[in-house]
Amino acid sequence: MSLKAKYSSNAQFSEQPDDMCFNGLTPDELAFLAGTTLDIVRELVAVDLINPREHSKTICFDVETVQTVRRILRLQRHLQISLDSMALVFDLLDRIDALEARIRNMEK
Repeated sequence: MSLKAKYSSNAQFSEQPDDMCFNGLTPDELAFLAGTTLDIVRELVAVDLINPREHSKTICFDVETVQTVRRILRLQRHLQISLDSMALVFDLLDRIDALEARIRNMEK
């Protein structure tokens, strides 16, 4: 079973194996720093908005994921859309960023 599948399941994912999450965040830490709950973190993984790192048996997230989660929750709150729809919003925002970068390069 992949880490994503294990994490998305109803198992108690806050219980981490003995090995630590070096240079990353545990699900508990991510939830705390992003100002949300473990259930929301689990849901974000389930809809592919965030992904845990592949790190032995431990579920870890990159530190940058905190900003991503905060951004997702802020957009969800302001746009009042479901997390399932948020994937489309993020795809569109990524495309806008890429197009803006191309425009900046062409202007140089």
